[in-house]
Amino acid sequence: MRTYSRLAVSVALAAALGSAAAARELTKEEKAAISKAIQEQLKDPESIRITWEPLHSDETYCGTVNARNSFGGYVGDAPFIVTLKRIKGRMAPIGLDIGDPRDSVRNNKAIMDACLSEGYSLVLSGTLPSALAQRQKQSRMRAWDGTPSSPSNLTPEQEIEASYDRLQHRLDRSEGVCKTKTGDYVAMAQSACAAQGGRVLGN
Repeated sequence: MRTYSRLAVSVALAAALGSAAAARELTKEEKAAISKAIQEQLKDPESIRITWEPLHSDETYCGTVNARNSFGGYVGDAPFIVTLKRIKGRMAPIGLDIGDPRDSVRNNKAIMDACLSEGYSLVLSGTLPSALAQRQKQSRMRAWDGTPSSPSNLTPEQEIEASYDRLQHRLDRSEGVCKTKTGDYVAMAQSACAAQGGRVLGN
């Protein structure tokens, strides 16, 4: 029994060391190919910030990317997964899938699970834990409905200004226009805008 236990430990240790040895840094060619593929999917391609992970798989690569939104602010890390293939001597990223930086649990579970199965443990920055995000969302909804929003003492207008980057909308006082984008909070943003006498325009 003792011999068997030692053998099992040795096998497990060898497997772990083999896995660690297999991981390697991406080449410049691989990074350039992935960067180009990501840039083609984002609104501000020049603003991308990629966190490069070691390559843990023969073909599957995972990492995180942050980029500016329409308002010029960085929105937080989004996970991505891509397959690396060499076609006719050139590195070709295939099937790139980029997650959503606004919700690391709900929208990114499939990507995170797929990456984990390939040996990647991604850490997303700039995102709120789901429970905290839900509490903040409920607080904003109470403020926009005109009911007390404890513990926040902000007015609905201040709530809008303080969180416009996350809610993806903007109030332009000089023109009295609320510009909104598609997203989870569009209906609430439009209601708040109309309550202040603003004209709602799509963006």
